Amino acid sequence: MRGSRLDIVIMRKTPGSWNLATVVAIEIDREKCDGCGLCVDFCPVKVFAIVDSQPVVARPAACYDCETCVDLCPKQAIGIVQRNPS
Repeated sequence: MRGSRLDIVIMRKTPGSWNLATVVAIEIDREKCDGCGLCVDFCPVKVFAIVDSQPVVARPAACYDCETCVDLCPKQAIGIVQRNPS
């Protein structure tokens, strides 16, 4: 199975307005992922959920790019890619 990829936009509050700050893609490489669930258990904002014994990005808008999931994944199956919106 190929990796899954979701693009989300993180909104940052600046005085007086909301601005598009960063577009973040959360990627799970299904070939590497063994379904251990560490990303689900330790994500501070509960971005991930288990569906059919595999983690999925269930709440992408909650992600604030702390990279806890990236750091904890023993298989290095999760990546977060940042880019500026154009």
